Amino acid sequence: MEKINFYTQSSLDETPELRMVIDVSGNVGIGESNPTKALEVAGDISFNGNLYQNGSLFVGGGGGLTDLSATSISDLSDVSLNGIQVNQTLKWDGSNLVPTTLATSITKQGQVLETLAGVCDGRSVTVESGTYTLENVTTYQDIGSTYSKATGSGISYKPPVGTSQVIYRYYVYTRFKDGNTNSDKFCYKIKLDNTFITDSNKTYRNDRYTGEEICISYVINIGNNNISNGEILSWNTLKNIEVHVVDFDNATEMYLHDLYYLDGNYLSLDSTIRKPRIEIVAIGESAGQAVTLTNNSVSDLSDISFNSTTTTDGQALVWNSTDGVWQAGTVGSNTIDETTDVSLNNLDVYGDISAANNIIIQGKIVGGKSSSNLIQGYNLDVSGNGIFSGSVTANGSVLSSDDRIKHNEEPITNALSTISKLKPKHYFKTTSLYDESHHFRLNNNNEPINIFSKPLVINKDYTIETGIIAQELLDIPELKFAVQNTTPLGVDYNSIHCTHIAATNELYQLVKSQQTELEQQQEEIENLKLVNQDLNNQFNNFIKELQDIKQHLGI
Repeated sequence: MEKINFYTQSSLDETPELRMVIDVSGNVGIGESNPTKALEVAGDISFNGNLYQNGSLFVGGGGGLTDLSATSISDLSDVSLNGIQVNQTLKWDGSNLVPTTLATSITKQGQVLETLAGVCDGRSVTVESGTYTLENVTTYQDIGSTYSKATGSGISYKPPVGTSQVIYRYYVYTRFKDGNTNSDKFCYKIKLDNTFITDSNKTYRNDRYTGEEICISYVINIGNNNISNGEILSWNTLKNIEVHVVDFDNATEMYLHDLYYLDGNYLSLDSTIRKPRIEIVAIGESAGQAVTLTNNSVSDLSDISFNSTTTTDGQALVWNSTDGVWQAGTVGSNTIDETTDVSLNNLDVYGDISAANNIIIQGKIVGGKSSSNLIQGYNLDVSGNGIFSGSVTANGSVLSSDDRIKHNEEPITNALSTISKLKPKHYFKTTSLYDESHHFRLNNNNEPINIFSKPLVINKDYTIETGIIAQELLDIPELKFAVQNTTPLGVDYNSIHCTHIAATNELYQLVKSQQTELEQQQEEIENLKLVNQDLNNQFNNFIKELQDIKQHLGI
């Protein structure tokens, strides 16, 4: 195994981005694909705990150069404090960190602040702004002649701070009543906190008698008070968003969450409820979001104190525990060799580690347990389940098989009968969950396509595999224990493999028994051949004697 790579992607249509790498040496990189240190980060690191070096709490000013003429930021040589004044901070001028007047605000470019998405099956979805429970749609909906709420479309939502736009999307299946082949229309509009958004009124025409999934989408802007055009002044509390629908002329009734399909040459009703989906995207201001800098936040460097009367060349930042600030001061006489790696034996973090790119760890990774319970000899020791969106590949696979941890062993019986119940399938395996009965439509190249008729990308959105379906395995009493109750469901293929071994042994014993029986039958045949030969000899002698008698009698 060369590396373990971790990717993220905002949607199936986006290219996955490499976020984290663990190489064969145990080095972990965030933002760095070829880490050379135990932990290598390209970007900022944020944590709310302490930093330990060689088992001791790490504090600033513990080392460095008395002569800051070297050219590495690691020894603070790129920090110039000459002539700094009160209430100034540092900025990068392209070569050095130099004094500058503290700004009163900063701006942040517009970006996706959060995405809330899920199937309307009663599930709860947690995002930055909170936890939201989606409606559970269990039956189809007949669109009536008056406006009514589309089931599954409602949600009480409050976007995160700094949101300037909320994009609401409602994905829903529609069809004609009884597969009527005439096209029909229905109207829909968005309701926000008991007020209809006039600008959202739209008409949808369905020309596909089998039905299809459509997306009802609308953008709500924050900052102006014009609800009829989809603009509200502020959004600081929970607000209800709903889609309301009405049949356009009631000539041909239409249903939501239902679908027809073609069964050969005939139209058949699919009794499966097609649950709708909701997606909400919160976006920050595209022109930049102003943030007022406080006097007590390290983000505005207010905890860094410079006194121009005492700051001199050759000083660095040291921590003043009395006043609780970083200030200019003389560092120790020990120097740091730029060619020597700095090694952290322990990094204790209580909270999240945030980095723009890769995290690189050279050493051991322990998850779900304390380091005191680490199993020696392994670089990765995790207590609990592991889920990967891609494949896990290793040069060799070793599973613990010590008899001291295995108890109440029993031989596997009727393995051939059990294995005969397995039904391996060839299938598309996606990175996202769909309904169990979901089947992709295929284009002319036999590639699966999404609801927008866009081909899915192989080895990104899906892979082609042959394997066992977990739900079908649950119907086999002897093997249902091999189904792992994870999301998505997992299968313990090792248990199936061992059942195959037992089946092979049974087959071997059956073949061996049949071989013994064949050998016995062959031996009996050889004996019968000898008896037959003896009878033939006796018959031939009898014929000869009969001829001699006839000759003697002159017959």
